[in-house]
Amino acid sequence: MAPVERAKADLVRMQAELSKLQQRIEKVRAYIEMAAVYENSDNSEATRASRGGNSHTISRAAVEFIGQAKQRMHTKPLMEALIEQGIQIGGSNPAANLSAILSRTSELNSNRALGWGLVTWGDAPGQGSANDLDWQPNVAIDDDDDSDL
Repeated sequence: MAPVERAKADLVRMQAELSKLQQRIEKVRAYIEMAAVYENSDNSEATRASRGGNSHTISRAAVEFIGQAKQRMHTKPLMEALIEQGIQIGGSNPAANLSAILSRTSELNSNRALGWGLVTWGDAPGQGSANDLDWQPNVAIDDDDDSDL
């Protein structure tokens, strides 16, 4: 084998070895990053939720936030508020995931027009909100009926 051919063969072999080493380097980097996340975290509910996926923690935070806001909230603004508090909702469509979690939360109900609210509020917009003044119950009132007089 001629020196140039041997050099070309060595180059191909070394490039293959380099490629394998680069793959191993990436795996080690990923491991280090993952280990750092779990070493530096505690096991509080907020931390578990921030890792993305503790449905119970997410629903508790949503109930607490809506209760403190004293008004109904649509999914997207609620999601943004929870994210501001450090809670992450995982998945490719976090808003849909949050909606699914909230729909399984017994303390909340959904009104398509008004958003998520506490079950104790019924279908009202909230408690103590300015929107309460504009809210009308979903009950038909028959003013022509004089039977009550």
